Amino acid sequence: MRLQQKIVLFALSFTGASLVVLQTLVYNGFCVAERRWLGEQEMFDIAKQRVFEHYPPQSFRVPGVFSKKIERHVQYKDFDDFVNRNPNCCRLSQTGWKGLSVDFIYRLRGYSAGFVRVEYAADADKLNSDAKSEIAGTVAFFKARGKEYVPNKGNLSFVPLDNCGNVWQGF
Repeated sequence: MRLQQKIVLFALSFTGASLVVLQTLVYNGFCVAERRWLGEQEMFDIAKQRVFEHYPPQSFRVPGVFSKKIERHVQYKDFDDFVNRNPNCCRLSQTGWKGLSVDFIYRLRGYSAGFVRVEYAADADKLNSDAKSEIAGTVAFFKARGKEYVPNKGNLSFVPLDNCGNVWQGF
């Protein structure tokens, strides 16, 4: 093999290996534009801000069980009040409503870091009433279907984020 061929082969191998490493980073949530990973708390803050911007919701939802119109919404003074009254409201999820998941190609291209699940109080009447029987009925509904139900605080939103913390358009 001649020296020129070796140089070309080395350059192609190096380029290919670099692309594989970059795509692996992007697939695992690396934001190329900012050259960093978003922290979990940063993703939670973005999601909470998005939910608060679209507050109040029009209905109270428990996935797969029921949906009802909210008559009296919880009144939040400002964003800080929303955050303080809903501690530990967020967690990361690879699925959204009804099992919506992210396509392999979207993860590979950095369009999706997944979903942030945000549970928050929305229905003032529900917070002020004894909701034990309603929750017990919901738990029984899920148990009868072989699933586990964890009662939420009133409303549930899934905020889809890309690797740089931008909310997917259309949600």
